[in-house]
Amino acid sequence: MFKKISPWIFLSVFALSSCGGGQQTSVLQAQVANLQDQVSHSFRPPFWFFMLTVQIHHNKLWFAGINSNWDLAQFNYNKIKEAVQDIQKFEVDSPQTAQIVMIKRFLDSMQVAISSKNVAHFKHAYVLLTNTCNNCHRAVKYPMNVIQTPTEPPFTDQDFKPKQ
Repeated sequence: MFKKISPWIFLSVFALSSCGGGQQTSVLQAQVANLQDQVSHSFRPPFWFFMLTVQIHHNKLWFAGINSNWDLAQFNYNKIKEAVQDIQKFEVDSPQTAQIVMIKRFLDSMQVAISSKNVAHFKHAYVLLTNTCNNCHRAVKYPMNVIQTPTEPPFTDQDFKPKQ
């Protein structure tokens, strides 16, 4: 019967209703306005930051998959998916965000490949995912950002082989 009410709304209504005078209401309204201003000016990672995150985990995904380290592959897949979701959440006004939906089908294919623990299937899904990244870059007028299958791990201090 009752819908879930945000605690902030409840506290705001309670605070406003318990105020005896207009001056307290004005003070509370000024505080709310100040908090809204702070939120609107708080740090939000730029689009390129999310793309850099995707690129790092895309690279690491390759080395995890070809080494049959399926737990690490799953971890890096999840990080790519989270970054894509963050782009859709935080970069709503960016024209590039509308194009990122093209990656979903190929992320789903990668999940199937990781779940099947099949290196050949993984390699095929990885190529499709990589090609989709490049298609997206062309669609958003950044064709100079060409992604390829990596030849060396991004970090030499990480072992990509699974541990027993």
